[in-house]
Amino acid sequence: MTITPRLLAKYRIPGYRVDGWGVDWRFQVRGPALRLTVDDAESLRLYELREKPEFLASYPRVAPKGIFAPPATVAPDLSFAVFHEESAYCCVARGGDQMWELPYGRYGGSYGHAYVSLATDGPDHEPRIWLRLPSDDVARSLFVTLDVRGREVARNLLPCGGSMQYVRLLWGPDGDLTGVRVSGGGLGTEQYAASLDSGRIVLGDLMALSEAPPAGLDVLGTSPSGTGEMTVDQSRGWVRWHRLPFYEEVAALNMDDFPAPGTGDCAVHDRPGLSVMGGYVNEDTALVTLSNMYDEARVFMFGRDVWQEFSHWLADTATGGLHGRLVYPTSAHPFGEVFEARMLGDGTWLTSERDTVFRWGLP
Repeated sequence: MTITPRLLAKYRIPGYRVDGWGVDWRFQVRGPALRLTVDDAESLRLYELREKPEFLASYPRVAPKGIFAPPATVAPDLSFAVFHEESAYCCVARGGDQMWELPYGRYGGSYGHAYVSLATDGPDHEPRIWLRLPSDDVARSLFVTLDVRGREVARNLLPCGGSMQYVRLLWGPDGDLTGVRVSGGGLGTEQYAASLDSGRIVLGDLMALSEAPPAGLDVLGTSPSGTGEMTVDQSRGWVRWHRLPFYEEVAALNMDDFPAPGTGDCAVHDRPGLSVMGGYVNEDTALVTLSNMYDEARVFMFGRDVWQEFSHWLADTATGGLHGRLVYPTSAHPFGEVFEARMLGDGTWLTSERDTVFRWGLP
């Protein structure tokens, strides 16, 4: 069964082209509006997507973006952005002037564990900036708190996390620090209660503990309620849905559950396999991506690629049953296939074609 999704919105972003390389496009739902962040080698640009795209701000980079650089962080009032350069944090004002720079070095050959968090916690509701720095203690995490001028307000050595783990600060709807989450390194996830005292992080009790996903599984996403997780094992050809925190399996989908290659809804593929792209559309429905093995010799012989490289399928998160393959209108995707979809968790997802972003909903 093929499924035609509902086109909810179409946004053309001038000068914006998604080609899967060198551009990080992220979305955040802020009330009724959707915010698009375009982070490329030269700058970071923000748009708000309502009936049409509205340009919000631009922040030129001081240095070219590294291949594995984490996304930049923008102040709530859009007055500045903090970039993760190769070996330093760099704060740039909205007009492009560099405000300050703080070296942090490399984290074991990469800077994937560097981290920035912003909140309005200073006097007169002035923003405060929390930056993670390398710690000499492998079992602790070092954070420094700065004001907007780059001056140190507090230094925090938290008795959790380590050099191979991610540490994130959790904020409540009123802008208060509510917790600290530690994950990665194959050790599962820990979450602690936390609060602030003049910019200093005060760690409380351990609130939640989740096991790490079983070895060999890639996590595709967490359910909107936070109670489930979706994983894929490409080598074995299966997708699993789990109940957190202990990864109890609640549903499964195997490659054998799809139509045979070249037949039925799978007629678009000859050698498909499960992709690491996908996730929850909403609590009950997930998007699963198949990717076809690309054969350059076959393209050369036939003069064109006779098979799709990617296809999107909808599945039931409670049973693992397939609903069918998504067929996008050719007015949006002329070649009929889509490389990537970004789930928003509210029953909608996003795709892009050249300089246009599309928002889709379930039929």
